[in-house]
Amino acid sequence: MSNIFHAYDIRGIYPDEINEDVVFKIAAGIVKFLNPDKLVISQDIRKSSGSLKDSVISAITASGVDVIDIGSAATPLFYFAVNKLNAAGGVMITASHNLPNYNGLKIVREQAIPIGEQNGLMQIKKLSENIEIKGIRKGKIVEKNLEEEYKGFLLNKLGLLKEPEAKDIKFEFDPDSDRLLIFENNKKIRADLLSGIIIKTFLDKRPFFSRFVRPKFIYDLRFTKAIPEFIKENGGEAIRSRVGHVFMKEKMRENKALFGAELSGHFYFKDVFYVEAPELMKLKVLEILQKSGKSISELAQPFNKYFHSEEMSIEIKDQKQATGILQKLKENYKDGGLDELDGITIEYSDWWFNVRPSNTEPVMRLVTEGKTQYIMEQKVEEISEIIRQFSA
Repeated sequence: MSNIFHAYDIRGIYPDEINEDVVFKIAAGIVKFLNPDKLVISQDIRKSSGSLKDSVISAITASGVDVIDIGSAATPLFYFAVNKLNAAGGVMITASHNLPNYNGLKIVREQAIPIGEQNGLMQIKKLSENIEIKGIRKGKIVEKNLEEEYKGFLLNKLGLLKEPEAKDIKFEFDPDSDRLLIFENNKKIRADLLSGIIIKTFLDKRPFFSRFVRPKFIYDLRFTKAIPEFIKENGGEAIRSRVGHVFMKEKMRENKALFGAELSGHFYFKDVFYVEAPELMKLKVLEILQKSGKSISELAQPFNKYFHSEEMSIEIKDQKQATGILQKLKENYKDGGLDELDGITIEYSDWWFNVRPSNTEPVMRLVTEGKTQYIMEQKVEEISEIIRQFSA
């Protein structure tokens, strides 16, 4: 069971690593950990999700806890349900963007606060290994559909009656709908540039009497430097975060930040319980386009100051090589400014890079940015070669 517990959630190949018996034990462990009165349960559309959900519900209700089953639902709707229904937490059966033969569990506590390895997932693992269910009563199961209510909730946030029309814009969501990609004329717009557009609207709307208050924004460390520079120049506070929704949400709540985003297309809003709200991001982008009369590319131009590689994956032979690779890079670039918030980030006057190991597969993730395209491309090749040679 240990190999399916990861940094942010539980995932494995079905049925070899994760199956109905395994999730029954884990669900019983979740009940012991949270001691809830009721839990929200949902699933994605994978073939195995239905039977896994039934097993999770069986363990929870056998423990005397009530279940609110919202059926097949996108992850943001699941988060909304936990908050709207004042549940003590919830479990979603999903393996996010993994291949169809995978499945897993995403676990949250009250207010849809995610449970990861640093705030409870390892305790749940231990509790799951020695299960003895003693329910005083059998919990009830209530089915609810909150899709229309969630749509209305998001429209009301912007004072809209309906979704604005899209022109030359395409929106794509990942399988569990917690990530959003936006394309203009079939060209993907980077999430950090999109974030700059949203952040500008927040800063522009600050009332005069609150100019002495610095609104806070969370950005992941892979973002172009143009974003924190813009925030600081315009009276805001830019707060850097590790990659991953658990860390982003923790930073959002800790700082009461208005907005946060990751390069992968996760967008977080204070107004939506500090969780991912890609549908709200879509509505905001459409509203801005409609009001400005400009294209996304035009609106993003002020943030496109540097040459950014986007994140790339470099395969290595074994995940155990990651520590040695990071040490090698630190030695090679010891004259740069070092930061170890997530992997290593090393910065020079005209370029910077971040390398971090994947949590789930034998690859290193690399992002590089330079003041010229030549510097960026040269450094991408240089660092990639160091990683490949070490792993050879």
